[in-house]
Amino acid sequence: MKSVKIRTSMIIKLAYLYLVIPIVIFFCSWLKWYYAVIFSGAIIEALMLAFSTDSGAKEHLEIPLSALMLLVCVSFAWVYASGIGGFVWQRADWHARNATLHDLINNSWPIVFENGGGLSYYLCYWMVPAVFGKIFGWEVANIVLFFWSIIGIILILILLTDHFKDNDGKISFPQVAISTAFMVLWGGLNLIGQFIVFAKGHGSMSLGSIYGWSKYQYTPNNALLEWVFNQSIPAWIVGALFLNERKQKNPQNYGILIMLLIPFSPFAALGFIPLLFSDIFAYDRKKILSTQNVLATVSILPVFFAYYTCNTAISGESGMSRIGLFRLDHGSLLYGFLVLTVFLCLEVLIYALLIWKKKRNDRMFWTVVIWLLIIPLIRIGPSRDFIMRGSIIPLFMLMTYVCETLTDKKFRENKFLYPALILSLAIGFYSGAGDFVLTAINTADPQIENIADDVRSMNNKNLDWWNDYMNATSYIAPNAAEKFFYKKLAR
Repeated sequence: MKSVKIRTSMIIKLAYLYLVIPIVIFFCSWLKWYYAVIFSGAIIEALMLAFSTDSGAKEHLEIPLSALMLLVCVSFAWVYASGIGGFVWQRADWHARNATLHDLINNSWPIVFENGGGLSYYLCYWMVPAVFGKIFGWEVANIVLFFWSIIGIILILILLTDHFKDNDGKISFPQVAISTAFMVLWGGLNLIGQFIVFAKGHGSMSLGSIYGWSKYQYTPNNALLEWVFNQSIPAWIVGALFLNERKQKNPQNYGILIMLLIPFSPFAALGFIPLLFSDIFAYDRKKILSTQNVLATVSILPVFFAYYTCNTAISGESGMSRIGLFRLDHGSLLYGFLVLTVFLCLEVLIYALLIWKKKRNDRMFWTVVIWLLIIPLIRIGPSRDFIMRGSIIPLFMLMTYVCETLTDKKFRENKFLYPALILSLAIGFYSGAGDFVLTAINTADPQIENIADDVRSMNNKNLDWWNDYMNATSYIAPNAAEKFFYKKLAR
């Protein structure tokens, strides 16, 4: 069978560039020119230093050509089915996603609306499509967004494949197919939770409520791509790069990883912190305080801290405390504890218990599991966003551990644990598979509008439901000219 050799270092560099390019565009188009030069220069220098310390520069991935073609085809099909590009039915959150792209195309940068409100949202993922949209229009911007997302998914799948290669750099077609299936379909055992709620006389067994059975939510991978691709794709890339940096014992780049994630998903970056801390104490402090880590931190953190704190929900100006304990809206403390216990069993503990014998000596495994047990207790801002997005990388790591265990030859000889894990995965993968079916059904329904583009601008004041949503999320910073970011840093 014909195979293809891919330099691992080339994929690593492309993945880093995928994250850096939109950030540099943001710096150059939103900041005063001298800040743009300083911060862009710092992050580019950090990137060059990261490339120069690549200890796995000679490594390669030898992948069957058929498996590589599978990765590309799956990437294309997955992005197509997610709603990116507007080819199929889009979820409700797409009203905000499309509005963001409209604003980036139709307004000068930085965006300050006529009423004085400034856009304060994690919008870096749209930077590349928006540049094309400003020149060629909305349709071209959507096409670029579609292919930009495909490139991101291909990078993720190749990096994940590289993680599972053998010591000779080779990987078989079945192994590629398994890791790819995990990436697309991974999720908790939501079907059981959905049935429990239904059996109590609440909710339904419909495809539209599989992973929404509880106020607590660890979102399956397919749903993440459908709802928050702008956060999940960069977070998965960072997670996959983290696997590589750990393998190379290269903490010199840990600071770059988390800093590159902040512009795309601050919640995912916060959820990533405990995993980094789990590792850094095992290394020389000088490696952690590498030049590239310091440069990445001083170039990205001040800018995006100033930008995000324009958001009144984050700054505390909205009246709600910024950080607190996440609790259910109704029911007693005991009821909330029981719901949380069931949730954690279905999303984390069943998987963890089935594989713990293989991973019990892995410090990172225990960090991931314990952190996933804690995340649902934390509220940052007015809603549960941190639970859903702060868990992206920890869940990605848990997925990787489960996939590693499933493909282990000795584990497959266990006559209880192996079938139990297969059954658990079959139930867990139902979440992702069910979403594909729901997309197909709604796309084919002529009474359902496929494109969620009613809002057109994040500053739309003519839709009551949208105003209610924006009042809760506070993505428009009032009196932007008085905010530090817009007053001191922005053009």
